[in-house]
Amino acid sequence: MLDAIVGYLRDGLVPFRLTSRPSAEALPRSAFRVPEGGIIVDTTMVVVGGAPVIACHEKGGRVDPAALGNLLGGVVLRSGATDLPDDLRGERGPIPPFGKLFGLPLVVDTRVSEASILLIHAFGENDVLEIAYEDFARLEQPRVGKFAFAGELAAPAAGAAHPSR
Repeated sequence: MLDAIVGYLRDGLVPFRLTSRPSAEALPRSAFRVPEGGIIVDTTMVVVGGAPVIACHEKGGRVDPAALGNLLGGVVLRSGATDLPDDLRGERGPIPPFGKLFGLPLVVDTRVSEASILLIHAFGENDVLEIAYEDFARLEQPRVGKFAFAGELAAPAAGAAHPSR
């Protein structure tokens, strides 16, 4: 599948850097330097109106289904393996955010669109593509909106009043 991604980027005249660190060992994992202004992105597969959608957000972030549903105008459900196109079902790791290559709609969180450089894992931890967001957006023409959040809400203090009371 990595060959298909590289061919897709070359055909789209998108400059990129591919860094591969193949290893038979699961640990230790390789680290990749994040350039200034760059972020590592991740994807979450969701289903909207019965169709799979790739949601691209900052690594470590999570999709807010209500916010994404408002953006896309439908109810957002988590995707299962049966919702994926046949050629993606056997792949391990998150699906890279190349919706046009896979024939799927792509939506990008605003935090990703504000980065100058994207680091994209290509179906695993050992292959990383470095692409300027501007070139990525020109190729993919994603829908952009705020739908992801990072971190967790703090637990309420003992004895604290519930906000809805």
